[in-house]
Amino acid sequence: GFKWTLQPSQRTKGHVGSTVHIKWHYECNDFGSSRIYYNTRHLFSRNANKQNYSARKNVVSHFSVIGGSNVTIIIPDVDRDKSGSYCCDVDCDYISDVNCTFLVIYALPRINYLTSHLSGNQGDSITLRCNASGYPAPRVTWTHMDTNRTIANSSVTSFNITGNGSGGKYCCHVSNGFGNETNCTSIQVTEPPIITTKWDTLINMKNKSVRINCKATGIPRPIITWHNATNNNVIYEANETLQVKNEECINKTLEYYCRASNIVGNITSNITTVKVWTFCKKENSADNDDDGSILPPENLLQIIIAHSSKTWGQMNGPKSVPMENQLMQYEGETYFTHLQAMLIMPPWKRLGTNRLSLLKQYNNQHVTRHPVPRK
Repeated sequence: GFKWTLQPSQRTKGHVGSTVHIKWHYECNDFGSSRIYYNTRHLFSRNANKQNYSARKNVVSHFSVIGGSNVTIIIPDVDRDKSGSYCCDVDCDYISDVNCTFLVIYALPRINYLTSHLSGNQGDSITLRCNASGYPAPRVTWTHMDTNRTIANSSVTSFNITGNGSGGKYCCHVSNGFGNETNCTSIQVTEPPIITTKWDTLINMKNKSVRINCKATGIPRPIITWHNATNNNVIYEANETLQVKNEECINKTLEYYCRASNIVGNITSNITTVKVWTFCKKENSADNDDDGSILPPENLLQIIIAHSSKTWGQMNGPKSVPMENQLMQYEGETYFTHLQAMLIMPPWKRLGTNRLSLLKQYNNQHVTRHPVPRK
């Protein structure tokens, strides 16, 4: 009698470059002969008086055969050209029995190139590329992982950025039935910086520190820096707030601007001018009849006349200014005079915090006007 004790499956898989073994084991009481075929070509034989298989004359085969009734085909370094049908045909007790398997050659899919991380603005065109190898040729699928949506079934896909929703993680998945591989990249939707804070471009600083905030939007979040407009030196880095600290007895003009920057670009604010005019504290003075009273800085007295933008400063002595029924403001107090001529107090003369002395030379007499109460 005859029977197969080991036989391959109908399909045998072989990875490109590997060595494939195909085995048949059989039992036969009255063995006659056995033959090995490749795609119907008779390549090897073994007769009853032989222990091993031998190749037929003038035949060059890409595989070898070892064994007798336990026969093994050895196929080294397989490639696509070595796929096909391999059969073992046995004559036993005058009966022929054939068993075959089909060798399928494959190569696992591999991603050889993937577009690296990208960034773009609204409306920009983006192209994603995923090059893969494998046998059979792998199928390629692009998926936007943030929405779990398939966006393409090809190795290359292009689209326009329509907003922040276009950003996120994009994955390329390749498969060919023998294996699969996935690799991912990302898209960052960017926006150029825009300064959103508005402030006065001219700030008068009197006896209190000044704080100016500079806020900006953008993706990625902009870095804020404050600069000295005179020499462009950075004053504050990665800080939204500029603080000009109060100092006594200062008369100077400072200019600043802020800059917001990210990977897309940068934007610079208008120049802000800070006019610093601070008083001096007079301590332990014999003629100080008002504790904590304030003296103007040396050689400086600033008077703002209502209905006029004229400012007086750096006066080295008495000066006259025409006044006709005008309101005058000084440090928040309002005064009224109908005098045709006014003599401004010299800067070294002390002024109390609750009054302003207005002097007029009239008939060789000094006349003092007192403040009109605040409304």
